[in-house]
Formats: sequence, structure tokens, C-alpha cells
Amino acid sequence: MGSSYTRKVLVASIKTRESAQAALNLLQKALYIEGIPSTLKHSIHAGINQISSKFDLSPEIPVLRNMILGCQTTGSTAPGTFGDTWKGLCRDQPLCLKVARVNQAESARRLIAECAKKVLALSQYQHPSILPFYGTFRLEGSPERIAIVTPWMPNSTITEYLGLSQETPRLPLVRAFHTLWIPEKYSKYSSPLVVHGNLRPTNILITSAGSACVADFGLSSLKDVANKLQQDLQSQSDGNPRWKAPELMDELANGSFPAPTQESDVYSVALVMYEILVGRPPFYDIKHDSSVVARVSRGVRPTKPFPRELLDMELSEQVWNIMTRSWEGSPSQKTDHARGSREHATD
Repeated sequence: MGSSYTRKVLVASIKTRESAQAALNLLQKALYIEGIPSTLKHSIHAGINQISSKFDLSPEIPVLRNMILGCQTTGSTAPGTFGDTWKGLCRDQPLCLKVARVNQAESARRLIAECAKKVLALSQYQHPSILPFYGTFRLEGSPERIAIVTPWMPNSTITEYLGLSQETPRLPLVRAFHTLWIPEKYSKYSSPLVVHGNLRPTNILITSAGSACVADFGLSSLKDVANKLQQDLQSQSDGNPRWKAPELMDELANGSFPAPTQESDVYSVALVMYEILVGRPPFYDIKHDSSVVARVSRGVRPTKPFPRELLDMELSEQVWNIMTRSWEGSPSQKTDHARGSREHATD
């Protein structure tokens, strides 16, 4: 599997969809072998992509069994925005179940297939700041309800955590998720190619160890699939304008809105950084979201706190410059400017 010739021979030897599915599942499992060399990992991904393209298949994602469902959670204790959220238990491990209702079996299969593509893309990145994906689960007695299963984060969202632990240093938490899009100069981790599309503080969760991780990677596009399948998802799939890039707010000629990009994610990262470090939401002085949209479209951005306020914040001039470069200019300039100053992120 290590060379392109070996992959070519492997793909050519597969004749049926059944054997192709078995090969995809086996290769997918191989990606999670601890200590696998990065070169071999990339080769396995290439093989998966070739087989997937040839047979129009995706690796099957794990289907969890013997789940004990707890209560349905609401409000800020239900982090993320993909449908209803439940707390479950499997082998004594607490889990988070994001549940979407689908209308028919074919819709369920299409949603799971799309989910498999996102999981495959994210599996290229073993980053401590990305919330792991465990598999799917069908609610007993409700086969039309599919849950995406992730770890349960006992400390909830970053906003709630800091509200209860006000003495916690904020810059290390910001650095953890900031470097997903704007890697530090000497980081051993690479940035994910999967667009988040709905980044805000409710999607930044705190682990039991007190570190920050990002939830719902790739689920923004799954919501689009869900909407096309006419699913009843209780979510805010269009994002909140306080963290949403201005280029996503302009309606297209066909009545739709532009799809999120890595560049729009960079904008959102900066606005989330602002909220965490300043301690107030972006545009906190503007009451109505509709007014936020109007001002952002005119080029208005969050204002810098007064010098006397900065004394109590972990907001250096260098960090402020990273934030402003990430939310100003054209979409491509946001990424270029932010990457150009990334070495200052830890100062």
C-alpha cells in the first residue's frame, strides 16, 4: 500500500461492490492504528479515495450498540447545534448523542454516507483540539432517528467554564483552537481541510483536563444535506451574525447564501478569540442581530478595549493584531495576514 503502483494493483483487483466495501472498512480501521507513519497514512487515504471513486462507496462508520440513554439536554448544557442532544452511556463511558430525525430509510443512508466522508476527511488529523467522533447510533424504537456520537464534555462550553472559573488563564484556551486554522510556526500538527462553517463559543468545549476542543467539525455541511432531505433539524444552520464572516451574509441570485470556507472560518476564529479574551460577545453594544448584519456589511468590526481595560485582559498588542488581520480585508487576505503573524500567537 506504500507505493502508487501497489495501490493501483489493489484497486484493479477489486471486482465487486461487496469486496470494495470490505476493503474500505479495513483501510479505515488501519488509519486508527497507533503510531502509524504519516507517509503510510497518506497512502491509505489515497487508496480509500481511489476505491471510493471507482465504486461510489464510502467507508462504513461504526454503529454503536448497547447504549444506555440518559436525559435529553437543553440550552448551553447541550453543546453544538446539530439537532437534539442526549447524554448516553456505553461501557461506563459518558457520551454525547446529536440526534437528527430523518423521514425515510433512504434519507438515513444518505446522511450516514455524507457523515462517513466527513469522518474520513477528519481522520487525517490527530489533533488534541478536535473533538473525536466515535460513530453513529439509532435510537431504539425510532429507527428514523440517527445520532452522531462523540465524547461527553463534563465542563460544557468555554463560555460556561470561564463563567464558573473566572481565574482560569484564557490565552492557553484560545491558543488551542486558534492553531487549528492558523498553526503556530513550529507546531507538529497540521490544520484540517474540513470547513467548520458555524464556529462560535457554543462549539468550543472544555475537556475534563481543562483544555479546549472544537465540536461539530463538518456538521455544517451535514445540515445542508439534512435540509435537502427535508429533515426536521432543530438547529441554527445559518450561523449567528456576531461570529459569521461578512462574505457569507450576501444572498446569491438563486436565493441561497455562499458556502462557508476556510477563510470564513478564520474570521469566525478571530471573533471567538475576541469574546474569550475580552469577556464580552462581539458587538455586545448592539442589541439586535439584524443591526449587527447591517454594520458588519458596512465594514464595522469589534472595537479595541480601552487601555485601562486591557490591564485586566490577556490581550497583548500582538494578539490584537492577529485578530484584526483575521477579520479585515478580502477572504484570501484574512488567511494570509493571519498566517504572516502566526509566530506571535504564543507571545
